[in-house]
Amino acid sequence: MKKKAAGGSERVRIVSYDGRKASTASSRIIRERMVEIVLNGRRVISVACTGHHLKELAVGFLKSEGVVDKKGEILAMNVAADGGRVEVRVAARMSRGMLGKHAGRTLASSGARGVVHYGHAERGPKKRIIGEVVLTPRNVLKLMSGLLRSAVMHGATRGTHCSALASPERIIVVREDIGRHNTIDMLAGHALLKGLSLSDKVVLTTGRISAEIVHKIRIMGTPVIVSHSAPTSRAVALAAEIGVTLIGYVRNGKMRVYAHPERVRF
Repeated sequence: MKKKAAGGSERVRIVSYDGRKASTASSRIIRERMVEIVLNGRRVISVACTGHHLKELAVGFLKSEGVVDKKGEILAMNVAADGGRVEVRVAARMSRGMLGKHAGRTLASSGARGVVHYGHAERGPKKRIIGEVVLTPRNVLKLMSGLLRSAVMHGATRGTHCSALASPERIIVVREDIGRHNTIDMLAGHALLKGLSLSDKVVLTTGRISAEIVHKIRIMGTPVIVSHSAPTSRAVALAAEIGVTLIGYVRNGKMRVYAHPERVRF
């Protein structure tokens, strides 16, 4: 019998094998649920997520899809009482592209968003990121250490990704979810709703950096992304082209700068 636990997790009975013997135990697992994002009365997507920070998730997703860019463009927003639906209303002209052939799709917890804008991330003119962030290795290592300490749900379940928005000196906000793309969308939504400028900020994440993640960073206008994990080749190429500093594999006091190292003072 599952028991709900605080923080978006549940406790279940398991059989655990320690290399010598099997025994029954209880384990905390992350809760997964499907949440619909509804734009101007029409469902545009169902996202697998933990069910937290749903307004940020919806707004960040719509920003990454090019539907909204400012808080004032959101005419109304409501989260259903059961948390299974976020309704967003914008001007009709802004929703036309989103309410086209891709509306109604479902995203698994892996979070791959590539259906609508992924092609645009690699085709056509690309606005370069100019942000004047300067980091030292000490800044990067300290921020990553803070991110890992903040990953409370991951510590309890080992089932989430964690991302944060930071200045070079400190972490501003942290978001955890089963999907790494979800965490980036939440940060984008948080910044849009709070009216935060991102040209002098850093995005930190525990997850792998794909080209789609770099595309989201480009839409956010953030000049630096730092990961505990590694990037893909397409992510590195896109970051180099659009002016994003990409730092990966930050662990054990070490790091690798894959693109635009001029923002790091060694």
